[in-house]
Amino acid sequence: MASVRGCSTVIVNGMEGEPLSEKDGWLLTHAPHLVADGAIAAAELLGAREIVLAVARDGLAGVLGPRGVRVVRGPDRYLSGQESALAGWVRGGRPVPAARRPADRGIFVSNAETFAHLGLIARHGADWFRSAGTAAAPGTLLLTISGAVARPGVVEVPVGSPLAPLIAGSSGAVLTGGYGGAWIGAQGARSLWLEPEAMRERGAVLGPGIVSVLPATVSGLSDTRRIVRWMAAQGAGQCGPCRFGLPAVAADLDALDLDPGALPRLRARAELLRGRGGCAHPDGVERLVSSALDVFAHELRAAA
Repeated sequence: MASVRGCSTVIVNGMEGEPLSEKDGWLLTHAPHLVADGAIAAAELLGAREIVLAVARDGLAGVLGPRGVRVVRGPDRYLSGQESALAGWVRGGRPVPAARRPADRGIFVSNAETFAHLGLIARHGADWFRSAGTAAAPGTLLLTISGAVARPGVVEVPVGSPLAPLIAGSSGAVLTGGYGGAWIGAQGARSLWLEPEAMRERGAVLGPGIVSVLPATVSGLSDTRRIVRWMAAQGAGQCGPCRFGLPAVAADLDALDLDPGALPRLRARAELLRGRGGCAHPDGVERLVSSALDVFAHELRAAA
């Protein structure tokens, strides 16, 4: 954060564009003072003159007003919460991802959870923060737990905690990282540790802290089709992968049960998405699709 030079604006991203995430709304409802404390500390450190809170729901519009924070209601689209899109929109532009980084325009953007952590670090110190979590990834994290679980909702756990107690009693595959994340099989999920590098090594994604368990009665491929169709419609339309690649991948997924050529075509098209988009949106879809083809391979065999 100290590398940002000439910062004029700090933006608290409370947009929660990810449909499965609830933690920004929870924080801004239950602990807005922590978010405000962190935003003020960041603004003082960076020399910023303005703090902006961007929210997606009108019900949150007054939570930080008394603390000198300008609250704005952002566009209700998935990519509007991407940091360069949000920075551009706050400055009067279109809410779409841009090649220029917010930091290059004197804007520091982070999510509500990060600012809440900053507020606690400013109050208690770095050693206190490092007393939880791991050496490589200290602190705690907020997770949104949903789907076929006994206790859905927002929970706080130390980084490096086991996932199993949070999904006890469930038997379905688990979507980690939300709509731009990755599926992991039921057995693998129960031995997963909630630490970014450990999750990557297992093919899972921490992302915005989302864990959603698939109900036993729901087809994993069908759920993936639904998500990918939605993600294709949410693209910014600024580059080829978003304009043409995502709809084509969605169409191939829909055709898997009817067209024998759909699977190899889908694999090839999904691979072409990786690293070629103007932002990370196509990469998230590729990761989701590739993990689904692996985790739900039994559904493909049954349909063959």
